[in-house]
Amino acid sequence: VLVALGILVISWFVYDLLYLSALAENKSATFISFLLLIGTSFGLCHFFSGRAAYIHMGGIFGTLMVLNVWVRILPAQQQMIDATSRGETPDYNLGLKAKRRSVHNTYMTFPVLFMMLSNHYAMTYGHEFSWIILLLLIVFGAGVRHFMVAKDKSGPWALVSAAIVLIALVSITTTHSNKSLIPVTASEHVSFLQARTIVAQRCMVCHSTHPVDGTFGPSPAGISFDSPEKMKIFADRIKFRAVVNKTMPLTNKTGMTEEERNILGQWIDQGANLE
Repeated sequence: VLVALGILVISWFVYDLLYLSALAENKSATFISFLLLIGTSFGLCHFFSGRAAYIHMGGIFGTLMVLNVWVRILPAQQQMIDATSRGETPDYNLGLKAKRRSVHNTYMTFPVLFMMLSNHYAMTYGHEFSWIILLLLIVFGAGVRHFMVAKDKSGPWALVSAAIVLIALVSITTTHSNKSLIPVTASEHVSFLQARTIVAQRCMVCHSTHPVDGTFGPSPAGISFDSPEKMKIFADRIKFRAVVNKTMPLTNKTGMTEEERNILGQWIDQGANLE
């Protein structure tokens, strides 16, 4: 928790000092910001779980947006209003600097919205290249937002760029690696009883019509494993979430082991037989 809070604080001061410096006037700050964004995305996704990293990046963006308004935008506007009220010529540089922060907030809007909803999209934060996907999502969101607000010819080009990034996102998130799975051989038959035992201990705590853990209510997302037939119906879903992306159990709260994930994967690869 202290590390997470520390990152939020440090992120604001680094960002704020960067755009208060002379670098902000010659666009160098934009390039530096992107490098810092790459480093932050990589660091978060390797220090925290993918799900936590996405939420934390959203927290960083949200913190920057709020402090931009309260620390830089509103005070600058108030100073200009006060100067005008006194009959003085307001410092228009304050308005330009406030506008820069407002533009930043505009571009962060869509990325923040997705990151706050990312828990529903395990194919992103659960991917082995989650940090790259996070960067692409930020670029995509900023590109779409630029198209919406741009009043010059850069708007259509931003939309084209966003479309290319979207294609890259779809391509990456629909490609999964099974390299973590133990290869299936004829002598390694996995019985339904083995798979059922794992699911009962690790999954049915939540995914049941009568869950032990009632945090998400009965049958979260409409999925329960109360019967063997339900396990077979949702076999592909089990493999995707528990074996490939390893985003279930949520935060691995039931302690599913790598060996258990491999056993489930083998059972499914062998046809998810109910024998």
